[in-house]
Amino acid sequence: MPGTPTALPKETGMALTREEREQFLAEPHIAALAVDAGRAAPR
Repeated sequence: MPGTPTALPKETGMALTREEREQFLAEPHIAALAVDAGRAAPR
């Protein structure tokens, strides 16, 4: 179904099959990256 996220295996230690991995990578995903430069947050 278009737009439906691929169900990933629960934490069972199972690797994705090649088909599951290709399907997952073909879908759009949003990535976020947080970087802490070691400065204290302002109070």
